[in-house]
Amino acid sequence: MKLKYNDYSNLPIGKYYEILDICNSDLSKIEKDLAVIAVLLDVTEDEVYKLKPEEVYELQQQLKFLSKPATGNSRKIKKINIAGKNYKVLSKLDELNIGQYVDFQFSWNNEHLDNLQEILSIFIIPEGCKYNEGYDIIEV
Repeated sequence: MKLKYNDYSNLPIGKYYEILDICNSDLSKIEKDLAVIAVLLDVTEDEVYKLKPEEVYELQQQLKFLSKPATGNSRKIKKINIAGKNYKVLSKLDELNIGQYVDFQFSWNNEHLDNLQEILSIFIIPEGCKYNEGYDIIEV
C-alpha cells in the first residue's frame, strides 16, 4: 500500500493544513499517525483503523518525508496551470512591485503558515495581468 500524497511536491496546501492541525492536537502518537495516514491516503480514519498492523507499519515508514524540511526545487518554474488557467510565477525580487513586496512583508509577519494562500497569491499572477489588476486576487 502506498500513500497518495507521499512527497511535499504533490501535497496540496489543504492537506498540509490538515496535517498541521493533527500534529497540534492532543491525540496520542499512534492516533496522530493514523489520522495523518488517513489524510495522505485520502480516506477516512475508520478505513485506516481497518488495516492490518503490518500495513499501518508500512505506511508509517512512508510518513518519514514529513519529518524533514521541504527542499526547494532547483529548477525555476516560470509558468503553471491551475484548474485550466495559466499563471506566471514570480521568483525574483526585482520582478515584484512595491505593493507586492509590502503585501508579502505583511503576510509573512502575520503567522505566515496561516497565510500561505495569500503569500502564494503575491507570487502567482494570471498571465496577461499585473499584480492585483484585471483579476480577482481572492479567487487566485
